Amino acid sequence: MILLAVIWLTLGMAHVLLLATWSSIFRLVIAEVTFGLGPSLFRWGRLTFRLVPLGGSVRYEVGPDQVARSGQPEQLNMAALLKRAGAATMPIATLLAVATIGLGFGAFDYCVAGFRQLWQGAWHPISIAQQLITDSIGFCAMSTLVVSYCAAATKFCVLNVLPLPGSSTGWTLDIVLRAAGMSERQLIALRSL
Repeated sequence: MILLAVIWLTLGMAHVLLLATWSSIFRLVIAEVTFGLGPSLFRWGRLTFRLVPLGGSVRYEVGPDQVARSGQPEQLNMAALLKRAGAATMPIATLLAVATIGLGFGAFDYCVAGFRQLWQGAWHPISIAQQLITDSIGFCAMSTLVVSYCAAATKFCVLNVLPLPGSSTGWTLDIVLRAAGMSERQLIALRSL
């Protein structure tokens, strides 16, 4: 159980670091890199560490090249949207590439299984989700650290591909819908579905 928690926490940190790295490659100006959720514990430069060590985020500054022709700073032009979408999806591709190196062709099977497992676990949080967690603990106990890490990486990538609030795909979908003219009220209603 401890090994599974450590793997999951390092994957979350790796995802945030990769997002920050790819954002720099895409020449996006980073305002803050946050590790964790909840209240802030401390801040060091542009890094913020929060109380619950799960996930994190990268917040961007909106520069003059990202302001739409209308002059509205909230609306980003298509080039900026594509940059942000690319920066958000590259960590997923990088983690999948590492997982494929560690698992070979089995990585595809782990990804396909990840969609099914997340769906079943979400619909049956008491029965099936508990069994999936037990199976994961058993898998980690019987596998090497590299195989366990790579298998967890594929599941983490699947989770980030789903259009959930806070995930890379959810975040990308959010800015695309905002650029298409969807109001904040409509976005909140959509997120609550």
